[in-house]
Amino acid sequence: MISWPAQKIARMTGGTLAHEAAPIWPCRIATDTRHLLAGDCFWAIRGKNFDGNAFAAAAMNAGAAAVVVDTGADDALLHHARTKHATVLVVPDSITSLNGLAAAYRQTLSCTVIAVGGSNGKTTTKRILDAVLSERFSGHASPRSFNNNIGVPLTLLATEAHHRYVVLEIGTNAPGEIAALGMVARPDIAIITSIGLEHLEKLGSLGEVATEEAAIAGFVHNNGALVYPRDGGGAGAVSAPDDHLIAAITRVLAGRALEQITAGPAGTGAALEIDEIVANETGFGFRAWGESFAIPLVGRHNVTNAALAMLVARYLGVTNHEIRRGLRRVQPAAMRMQMQRVGALTVLNDAYNANPSSMDAALDTFCGLALPAGCTGRRVVVLGDMLELGRQSEKLHAILGRSLASAAAEVFILCGPQMKHAANAAAVAGAPVTHFASMAEARAAAATLFRDGDFILLKGSRGMALETLLAPFSLPCAAATS
Repeated sequence: MISWPAQKIARMTGGTLAHEAAPIWPCRIATDTRHLLAGDCFWAIRGKNFDGNAFAAAAMNAGAAAVVVDTGADDALLHHARTKHATVLVVPDSITSLNGLAAAYRQTLSCTVIAVGGSNGKTTTKRILDAVLSERFSGHASPRSFNNNIGVPLTLLATEAHHRYVVLEIGTNAPGEIAALGMVARPDIAIITSIGLEHLEKLGSLGEVATEEAAIAGFVHNNGALVYPRDGGGAGAVSAPDDHLIAAITRVLAGRALEQITAGPAGTGAALEIDEIVANETGFGFRAWGESFAIPLVGRHNVTNAALAMLVARYLGVTNHEIRRGLRRVQPAAMRMQMQRVGALTVLNDAYNANPSSMDAALDTFCGLALPAGCTGRRVVVLGDMLELGRQSEKLHAILGRSLASAAAEVFILCGPQMKHAANAAAVAGAPVTHFASMAEARAAAATLFRDGDFILLKGSRGMALETLLAPFSLPCAAATS
């Protein structure tokens, strides 16, 4: 965690100290007063629905030792700061200044910085890697999906001197966002988990997605490594064919030497070849490097996520025994292939986000699973709109709808205006579907949608909040036991 003189922080952020209560800057940075601890620095962020500047005084009341604002410091705020013995730093733009500070702090870190990007699987791969590396080293990983220009700098700034590694998620919604985060992170190792049809509203095409995701390779240190899957993910990952990703990487690196390490199925010549993938009661077993491993996560694609994490761990000197032990400790992230019990229902909750690639993976996984214990009812698929697909949205939803005719489920419930295209295509293909034009309509009917003993898949973009359909059935949910 950062602990620099306040005057240095001002220089690094291009800010001005309106009031300096102490010469040394507080270590921990918080952007939400609800999570602020006494002695923290409150960094005011302006978002679509709130303005953190309005909470600066409240932050000092909660014990903040410093506040950073980008709308100026009026007499009332300065008086409050003197009363509360808090430092006030005024910066030109809070997010730009936060990233500038994190970039400067990154240059002082001696630990290994690992960036995890890709269309699907970032959070899960990050969690697997953190579990495996922590068997040998002290370190930390970004909490939740901290993969944007607020989360990445906050994760870097939370890195401590004794840490041997930090794992960052690197996300994108538009061209150039990966590069902007890469300039801050300057990773020693980068993972690209997969390439899929994501954020097409701004990224345009699969080739442009590959170009954007591959941009992180341009910011990896010269003595570092780039890790990615071979042959479309090989071990069951949903990703673009090799040529999209490899062509993009080649363009980004432009002849620059960088160690490239890959995972793939047996016979591909990858550094880690995966074989004998077998589903078990809690996840999947597989063989790699001539030994047996297991990952306690639902979804065959998670074998590839595990393989990518294993490659990084071996690169950093973690033994196979330590890797195996770390894999056993992995837990699914909330609403990412998370098996839950909700009253008399069993739910595979994958409602954190969705694009065509991850939607296909979720359907394949759900329809291929044996019915969990206690499931005596129907197999129910609940899908919400895939957002940010731009002009291709209607076409991609229709393709999804046609695929439902061959999906092994009894009930299909589609929610949202874009899912109308899927519902129409599904009906033509002979799949029995119920369509709700909005989530409000679906929630109004939620109590009648499910029966005791049903096994339910929830999959949709985050903006759809499909998990709210479970409200009548006793939220919060407990993790299902096997």
